[in-house]
Amino acid sequence: NEASVSGTFSLDSAACAPIGADVPLIRLVKTVMLGQDFNGNHYGDVGDVLWYDFTISNPGSLPLSSVQLFDPRLASLLCSPTTIGGQPFRVIPGDELFHDGFNPLGGGTLQPGDAVTCSGSYVLTAADVALRRVVNSATATGNAPGGQAVSSVSTAIFTQFR
Repeated sequence: NEASVSGTFSLDSAACAPIGADVPLIRLVKTVMLGQDFNGNHYGDVGDVLWYDFTISNPGSLPLSSVQLFDPRLASLLCSPTTIGGQPFRVIPGDELFHDGFNPLGGGTLQPGDAVTCSGSYVLTAADVALRRVVNSATATGNAPGGQAVSSVSTAIFTQFR
């Protein structure tokens, strides 16, 4: 198999875009632990509660706005009203992005190098115990000043079953 290409190439071509130093990034880290062990056996049983902790950080060089956290398994997420750096901030749960159907909610700006923490819980079901594992993924998204969207997915797996 052979191929050849001929022609001219210009570095000023619109097909080539320079890579600048300003990079929008978002990082989500999610952990899980057995939070409420009602019978004290240190294993997940029906009705026990898993606790999830999330850290959404901005390791990039641009501020991020409209930061959202999506976790379809958790019914409620609680996020700190301030970032780790002490700035007021509101993470928008995935189902609240458009509060009146048309206008997106604002949640503040997550500055480069800053982070915000969130938590949630989940009650184990008989199906979870039968499978002997709970796999749960979440997604954090945000927008850079130029409108570029960024996202990060983190998965936590609980396997502490008998």
